[in-house]
Amino acid sequence: MKIVEDYAQRKVDEKLEETNKKFVINLRKKGFSLDEIVETAEVSLDFVKKTLSK
Repeated sequence: MKIVEDYAQRKVDEKLEETNKKFVINLRKKGFSLDEIVETAEVSLDFVKKTLSK
């Protein structure tokens, strides 16, 4: 059962990361600064920079 639980957790984490990426991109399009995005989305500055560099 542990394998199934690990798989399910990975899928949830992947979905959350994808949602956060879309949120970060949309905030940037609306003119938010990097610091404002970090504060609003509650993610790290590194995550924001990596997301926006793609």
